[in-house]
Amino acid sequence: MSNFFKRFRRDTDGAVTVDWIVLTAGTVGLSIAVLSSVGQGAVSQSESLELCMKRVSRILTRDNDWSFERRMRVAQRRCAAA
Repeated sequence: MSNFFKRFRRDTDGAVTVDWIVLTAGTVGLSIAVLSSVGQGAVSQSESLELCMKRVSRILTRDNDWSFERRMRVAQRRCAAA
């Protein structure tokens, strides 16, 4: 029995596998932490962008005699206010 424990202690088979499992778990954990902290900001920015795009499309499709430059200036002001 003591020979078994001596061989077991010297045996390094599987050590690389354990290293890779620990490394992969750390990478997955770090990815989850980053995504959870950045996620809400990304949702907020995408909602602001959606609102701005709706405003710009309404301004650009109006049937009036404004020039394109004037329409873009108005759209820019309205998006900056959002």
